[in-house]
Amino acid sequence: SPSEPVVETVGLFPNPVEGVLTIDVRGNSQLVGQTVIVYNHLGQQVMQGRVTKQVLKLNMHALRSGMYFIRIGENKQAYKVIKASGVLNP
Repeated sequence: SPSEPVVETVGLFPNPVEGVLTIDVRGNSQLVGQTVIVYNHLGQQVMQGRVTKQVLKLNMHALRSGMYFIRIGENKQAYKVIKASGVLNP
């Protein structure tokens, strides 16, 4: 019903990610066409893309391992993603 709150459903997987991150906005299709910005743990922008479809692949191979935050469009929520090196660090 219209009285139900809008749920900001965005799927990000795998997380931790080694190379290609899938961003799934099927539950929130108004995000299609929005800008995707990836920030590092210092808040610096390291990548930018666009949500061109409801399931988007974002290539993060070039980023060094660590913690990143992904923001989509005007959405205030930032999604935390861990970038793994491909080698499991103890």
